[in-house]
Amino acid sequence: MERGKSMSSEGLAIILGKGKPEGEEESESEGGADEALELATSEIFDAIKDGDKTKFKTALKDAVQMCYALEE
Repeated sequence: MERGKSMSSEGLAIILGKGKPEGEEESESEGGADEALELATSEIFDAIKDGDKTKFKTALKDAVQMCYALEE
């Protein structure tokens, strides 16, 4: 993910089928949800590895928002 780009906007776009992960073709809705959750998980673990509490909180918040979007 590009620096300065919100994971939530990218992840939600993937879930809604309106976006694609960097360097990949657009996917179907089901695959998009999996990709978005993988992206969220990756961001959370990157924040833990970096020891960045702010990045962790943001990534966790974004992951929760994606889960709510999946329910709709």
